[in-house]
Amino acid sequence: MKQPLAMRLIPMIFAVIGVIFLGVAAVSWFAVPEDRETAMILTMVFGFIGTIFTFLGVVLLVAMRNPEKKRRRLMETGERVMARVVDIEKNRSLQVNGRYPWRLICQYEEGGVVYQCRSGNLWSYPNLTGEMVPVYRERGNYKNYYVDVEAVLRPTVEL
Repeated sequence: MKQPLAMRLIPMIFAVIGVIFLGVAAVSWFAVPEDRETAMILTMVFGFIGTIFTFLGVVLLVAMRNPEKKRRRLMETGERVMARVVDIEKNRSLQVNGRYPWRLICQYEEGGVVYQCRSGNLWSYPNLTGEMVPVYRERGNYKNYYVDVEAVLRPTVEL
């Protein structure tokens, strides 16, 4: 699922603010040539703040891009297994506007071993208990997987 526009803009805003502060630091260094002490203090303060904001923006951009890239890679190169939805739970580790997202708990059996996996967050109740959903897993590392809930979700309209 694609992230909301506001969530994608936050890292870019941080990076832009950081670059602006770094620019102000550079200008303050060259704009006050007669008073080196003042110029150095201004450069250090604006440079420090600019570095922090730029660093946070870049780290957030990389962190937010990674899950989408991982999902695409698993769907293209991973093994596809069908898992049964055994439960639907609220993800209590995340709350937005007083609401918790839902997650599917799925299980599949292979070689006498039962594997359990959880889907990503869903903001509307997915009435899928007992249904089969595709799970894409990395070959050799079954802890790296993606539950493709969108493949089985029926279109829902919230009134």
